[in-house]
Formats: sequence, structure tokens, C-alpha cells
Amino acid sequence: TRYPLVTGVQTCALPISAVGAAYRPAGAGWQAAEAVSPPGTGTTWNPKPGLDAAGNAAVGYLQGTTMVVARRPAAGGWSAPVTVSGTQAAYYPALAMSAQGDVLAAWLSLDASAVGSVWQSLAPAGAAFPAPARLSGRGENADWPSAALSADGQTAIVGWTDDTTNSAHAAVGSAGRWTRTTLGAGYWAGLVRVGAGTRAAAAGWAVPAAGNPNSATLVGRYWTGP
Repeated sequence: TRYPLVTGVQTCALPISAVGAAYRPAGAGWQAAEAVSPPGTGTTWNPKPGLDAAGNAAVGYLQGTTMVVARRPAAGGWSAPVTVSGTQAAYYPALAMSAQGDVLAAWLSLDASAVGSVWQSLAPAGAAFPAPARLSGRGENADWPSAALSADGQTAIVGWTDDTTNSAHAAVGSAGRWTRTTLGAGYWAGLVRVGAGTRAAAAGWAVPAAGNPNSATLVGRYWTGP
């Protein structure tokens, strides 16, 4: 069993197909693990945790093929999960949380022909998630989204790969607007790692060598805002 770790929150997919989390307050030890997903919700898996500067936590995960997010105040229990992916079939969830509690959820959706698209929903601290918005282009077969959010919540970035052209892509969100960019050549189903800071964002990925797919160069792109 894998245990992805974000400072203070440890999550795992439990053997009974529930999502659990352990919480560690600053300067203290790990508390007993708690179930994040309600009982009887079917297959739950692939948890992605987040934590803000005040100790409020969030976990995004798949409930079947729906992406949901549960939140936990620093002094309290886990809330009932809310659906963020709408009626779409969701796969490969990603989650990021700002220091002030904003939560960015991203996921892959597959259509009836198994062509992928990347979507996002960004909720301000303590607020509901808005309707999903598409980030990948209409002609893409998107795969493996990743997400990051700056500490102040003002800059967001989601990265993914277009399997149709084997190229890396990213969308940067600021002031309610998302700008999509084709980064360059990449691997089929390759992961585009992303990070965000104050009015800045970065992405890194592997570019395969010409004529030798077993060799690659690691490259990156950087954005700065006004």
C-alpha cells in the first residue's frame, strides 16, 4: 500500500476499499487514522491530500469514477465528500491546496471512445466548488494531469500530456482566467510536474531523444505574471 504524504496529512487506500487519513498537529505525534470516505460508497481509491497554513486539510480521491473532495478543519472531523467532477467519468485525480485554504482539483475524463480531456475546479477557502471547466484542447487526447497552487492562491497550474502528439501541455490560471500552452515534445502518458508561487509557475517534463525513446532530456518552462 502506498502512503502519499503532505505535511501533516497521510492518506491511504484501505484494504476494505475506503480512503483513510492520519493527521499530525504541529509539534505533536500522528493521531489515529480516520476514514475519510463514508461506509458503503463502493470502490474508493487514489487519494491526493492537501494542507493549508492553519492546519485545515483536504483529500481528493476517486469514488468509483467520480472525483470527490472531503475537507477537515484543523480542530474537527472530516466532512462528507462533495462531487467536483460533475457527471463525467473521472480518472487520475490531482489536488493542490494554498496556504490560505483554496483547493484546486483536476482530473482526467474519458469520452465514449476513451479519448481523454483534462478538467479543473478551483474552490476559494471555505467555499463550494464551481462547475468544472475544461483545460485541454478539443483535438487532444489528454493524459495524467498534475496540479499546483501558490501559497496565496492567486496562481494555479495544471499540467498534462497530449497522447495524440506526444507533447507536454500546461494551463496557468490567474485572476479567474486560464491560459493554455503547448510546452514541447514529451512522452506518451508522460507526467508533467508543475509548481506554483506568487505570480509565477513552472513545469518540468522529459523530452525523448530523437531515434532513442529510452533516452531523454529533462527540461522546464517558467512563467511570471504582472
